[in-house]
Amino acid sequence: MKSVTFPVGACEDIILDGVRAKGDVALLFSLSTEIQMSAPNGGAPANPNLGVSGARIARGSNATCGFERMWANTLLSHAGYSADIVDECSVAGGLDGYAFLYAGEFNIRRDAVAPLLKWIGAGGTLVLSAGALERDEFNRPLGIDEAIGLARPSYYYHFAQTPEEISGVVVAKGSQTLSGGTVLRKFDSGRTAAVAIRHGKGQVIALAFSPGMTYWWSGETAAKARNRAKKCVSDTVYPAVIRDFIGSILREAGASRVASADDYRVEARLLRGADADVVIVSNWAIEPLREVKVSLPGANYRSVECHNAESAAFANGVLTLRGLPAGDCIRCVK
Repeated sequence: MKSVTFPVGACEDIILDGVRAKGDVALLFSLSTEIQMSAPNGGAPANPNLGVSGARIARGSNATCGFERMWANTLLSHAGYSADIVDECSVAGGLDGYAFLYAGEFNIRRDAVAPLLKWIGAGGTLVLSAGALERDEFNRPLGIDEAIGLARPSYYYHFAQTPEEISGVVVAKGSQTLSGGTVLRKFDSGRTAAVAIRHGKGQVIALAFSPGMTYWWSGETAAKARNRAKKCVSDTVYPAVIRDFIGSILREAGASRVASADDYRVEARLLRGADADVVIVSNWAIEPLREVKVSLPGANYRSVECHNAESAAFANGVLTLRGLPAGDCIRCVK
């Protein structure tokens, strides 16, 4: 802990007055969903389509929207994108400056629908995980599907894994059915896993599963793989297939990376200052990494200084760190 926090003090003159470098990727947080999920049965009637798999309908603490949101944030970060958390007011306000919105929420305020469709029509990309944005704040049908030409039977959140797989990875909540648009991906069974629907200059990517929870469930700690009696939370290894799939959607959408490492286990964030910036890196592997390259598009620094890593160098928009331990703050002088 001491070694990780020491660099913060060494760079606090920049950090205290610095501004987090803003990207164009957003992740929705819906208060309407939180309210509905506190209602008995998650505001939804029992769904017989879940079968006898033991799936539990969302009830209060058993609501999965929060899990999807949390792990979608991890998934986006591992794909190299730092997501801003936006609420329904931001969506209703037009999402200016954003190219990509990930929605795993069941509900959204009705007054956000028209601005959201306008944003998509102007070139934005909306990703809907299974069942996302089907209903408004009063749990009434929302109408987004009809507006964009998507057909999805009514769907309710549950914790169940399904028999569906993507490249051998068992998916979470993969019982959604989709029709409309162009098929982007299929499950190993041949069923549709993702479709793309054009809307004006933008597009909606509708998914038949929940990537965030799938990513969470597919992870296995390296320690557990080596010795199942040993556990370490931070060294979880995640299959690349879901990460690469979401990353391909982001790239096609033209989303920009502000600071991204070449190892998904390393989280990189950029704080901008007047005369110098700070790159904050967290290494979630359980051992020092020999070399990590952090891409900083558009950056130009005349010197860089690390505090925990063995060395740091910058050239052509890439910060190269050697001997990176648990974390570091790198002062980058403009």
